[in-house]
Amino acid sequence: MEYGEPTVFDNNIKKTLKKLSNTFSFSLLIEQVIAAVGTFLGIVILYIYSCPFSKKSNLLSLLISNRSDFLYYVLNTLVYFTYMFITFVIIAAVLRQHPFKAIPFKITHPKLVPYAIIFGIFLSIIGELYSSYFDYLLSFFNLQVDLDYFDIPTNTPSMILFVINISVLAPILEELIFRGLILQNLRKFGNFFAVVVSALLFGILHGNFSQTPLAFVVGIALGFAVIETGSIVTSMIMHCIINSFSVIINGIQMYFGENIANAVYLIYLGAAIILSIIAFILLIRKQFFKDLKSRYFNKDVSCPIAFSVFCKTPGFIIFLSFYLINMFASLKFR
Repeated sequence: MEYGEPTVFDNNIKKTLKKLSNTFSFSLLIEQVIAAVGTFLGIVILYIYSCPFSKKSNLLSLLISNRSDFLYYVLNTLVYFTYMFITFVIIAAVLRQHPFKAIPFKITHPKLVPYAIIFGIFLSIIGELYSSYFDYLLSFFNLQVDLDYFDIPTNTPSMILFVINISVLAPILEELIFRGLILQNLRKFGNFFAVVVSALLFGILHGNFSQTPLAFVVGIALGFAVIETGSIVTSMIMHCIINSFSVIINGIQMYFGENIANAVYLIYLGAAIILSIIAFILLIRKQFFKDLKSRYFNKDVSCPIAFSVFCKTPGFIIFLSFYLINMFASLKFR
């Protein structure tokens, strides 16, 4: 029997899959509600804090003027941690799981970790090229994605907190949710299905046409890394490296100019390609790709039907609609 060609796709499987789809989708939507409330409260706190010392009365202009203030990044970090942690707890509670028992932390195949990191970095570069292509297509319509809120702060305390948030906190929390609870609960339908769906949700959540393609491709790499090494720690390390390099490149561009940043990026790209080729050859020699189909497909679950069931639930449709609106709202004229 061929894997991926089911004998039966019974109602119990569909019921479980629909529950997971609605749980993940509505939880991620609730995350955005909490994020919005937290952001509003943060603006109010900034306003109250700055009012005695500022003549500005406009909340938006006040927020923009405080973007380099340490308090802004403290509040931003607290809000981010709060809504991600609550989302993590909600998913675990609805599924009635002890979150840290459901997520694998022990690395069962440590020798594969370097390979996973190398391929993860390479795929992140592919994802960036893919995102650049989307930006190029948008330029034909005189549009671009508004990403001004990702500017690196200029003062040292704020910069340190910004780097910790992007390079450490975000990777850990996002991996706990997407490659932790989401991927692990979907593995019963096949590892391939679990990797792709968790990456899809991860990509959509980034909410704009520039980052969604990149996040999806990176999510694929992170998912495969967890499956092959047996641990979410691997994907956390990979995620930290990928995010850190993005911050480094942006920092180099800010302080040393675009030419230096491009040169560093080309060196990084060349090293990633060479190491990926070497790693690929070594994995072939180790017969790593043998029985790949049996490792990634559940013989009793059809991937196309599973995708169809997952994507047709009310939760997923609302989730996707919300983020599509958000993606188009993030566009602006050049």
